[in-house]
Amino acid sequence: MARGSPLIDNWRGACHRGTSPAPWRPFADRVHGLMQQPQSALSRLQISPHSRQNHMHREIGALACLRDKRIVLISHDLAQAGSQLLLVETAVRLRDAGAHVHLATLAEDTRPGNLAARNNIAIFPVAESFRQCASADLVIANTAVAAGWVNSYLREHAVGARSLVWWIHEIDACSYADQMNSLGLVAMALFDSHASLRSWADAGLTFPPLTQVIHPGVDGAFVEKSTKSRFSYPGDGLLRRFGLTPRLHTRTKIRTILGIAPEDFAIILVGHFLERKGQSLLMGTVSRLLSQYPRLPLKVIMVGFKSEKNKTAFLNQLNDVGRRALDDHRAVTIVHDLTPYYAASDAFVMNSQGLGENFGRVTIEAMTFKLPVLGTD
Repeated sequence: MARGSPLIDNWRGACHRGTSPAPWRPFADRVHGLMQQPQSALSRLQISPHSRQNHMHREIGALACLRDKRIVLISHDLAQAGSQLLLVETAVRLRDAGAHVHLATLAEDTRPGNLAARNNIAIFPVAESFRQCASADLVIANTAVAAGWVNSYLREHAVGARSLVWWIHEIDACSYADQMNSLGLVAMALFDSHASLRSWADAGLTFPPLTQVIHPGVDGAFVEKSTKSRFSYPGDGLLRRFGLTPRLHTRTKIRTILGIAPEDFAIILVGHFLERKGQSLLMGTVSRLLSQYPRLPLKVIMVGFKSEKNKTAFLNQLNDVGRRALDDHRAVTIVHDLTPYYAASDAFVMNSQGLGENFGRVTIEAMTFKLPVLGTD
């Protein structure tokens, strides 16, 4: 299982051009060629090969090329979702390598405790983004939703394309294709899966010469948590507020809190509450199954409701059979830490409809907890 930020892991591959793993060698060769272009602003990163040492030395050596570089990240918002989490994890790795990292959110959602603030990433107003990016060594625009910003920025600062990486996480290319005027102008385009890249290629868009699939991984801290036998639980947040150490609970205790008996089989679905995520479809399937087999010990954990009101409205539309499987304890609003819910589960359901997910961060998080993954076509 890959650890850390996928963007930095691949950038590390570029830094170790001669020794990078085979899947990343084409990427490394192309990045190295881009670095050598004398007019490329990316050449200021001064990426060069390093000798192979132990893992820690390799990482420090590779990322040392970023020390004192100024890097700006553009996010469409700071919601607790996959693409935003990947960007902030990347920001942390860049900062830890000695880079000066700043972020702008196009939604201006800079409320206290936002995703960037929790990781001590500096945020500046989006009104300053053009000026900040024009003087940066590297700019990373996150998601196709940032298309309007990218188009406007490059109209005013055409030379800025040389230092602009566009990290596209969406798979439904047709929903954004008419806005992607500037895709072929940027220095690099990144996609999270081959399925996503095929979708965008089928839309007939022009790509930059350096276009790569990078397969996101799970952050190392999350992998470490998955190896533990005890986990913090969201209800213990009050203890942290008063500077006290939160209690750590076993899987058995967490299941008890959630109303899951030892003999129950608990399936979990994680995702923002949207029709295409398949929450209603899952509960329809579960209700039919329990109607046919009333003694089946099946419970559902569903994480991702936008608010308590949103959660209550969903629960109220379930029939009595559905409410046996999913009650108020196991229907959960958006949380920062999913580990106790994965730990309490027996299987994970990926139920997104339509084109599905671009990659599905929660899928590999569930696999990190050794949960079988049930997917729909």
